[in-house]
Amino acid sequence: MAIPYINGRLYSWGDIIINFLGAPSTMATKIDYSCNQNIVNVYGIGVDPIGYSYGNREYKGSIEMELNQWQQICQASPNGDPLNILPFNISVIFANVGGSATKDIIRSAIFTGNPMNASQGETGLKVTIPFIFGAIDRFQ
Repeated sequence: MAIPYINGRLYSWGDIIINFLGAPSTMATKIDYSCNQNIVNVYGIGVDPIGYSYGNREYKGSIEMELNQWQQICQASPNGDPLNILPFNISVIFANVGGSATKDIIRSAIFTGNPMNASQGETGLKVTIPFIFGAIDRFQ
């Protein structure tokens, strides 16, 4: 049974600082990143596995931001194409007032898409930009 965390402040979106491409992103509205590993069963005689084996890891993510910021990134990109930006790090800092801080560093990120979408009735246009990366370093 979990012990409830009472009289303490937990992380919220307002406690996250995202830095990438040399500056804090004030227009990011969501970040998503993960590491998945291919783990498969190994079979011998019979129908049940006799063990398992590890395959490659896959690192991927996305960042959602206001269209205005994405357009600025695109304009500053080599040849105006964000897919030409060299690999960069993204730091995601989780800190709350009077509490602990942790930091994830997403290493060698590369944008893999240059999306655009808009719908009738939207009042703030956002884009979700996919990326791949090479590792996550976690610091306490």
